[in-house]
Amino acid sequence: MDNKEFIEGNMAILKDIQKDIKDKDLVIAVYKEVCKDRRMIWIDMHKSKGGGGSQPATEKQIAFLKSLTKGEVPDGLTKFAASKMIEDLTKNGNN
Repeated sequence: MDNKEFIEGNMAILKDIQKDIKDKDLVIAVYKEVCKDRRMIWIDMHKSKGGGGSQPATEKQIAFLKSLTKGEVPDGLTKFAASKMIEDLTKNGNN
């Protein structure tokens, strides 16, 4: 999805929200929340494509993951996948 498609999608969502909700302030609040979610998905998609998505994990990432997983780290791990694993493991209190 390119920027133009992303913006067009947001505009379509706004129109749909306006059909169902008549209160202008509520429309704005709902639209902001939906856009935040879409933006996070869009950022994640772009991270996996070019922001380290195809680059191998760094030595520091691998070392940290090994400390979190007792040495069990998949081969061929990318920077993005390593970051995601670290985030998930530390979020779950495994650090």
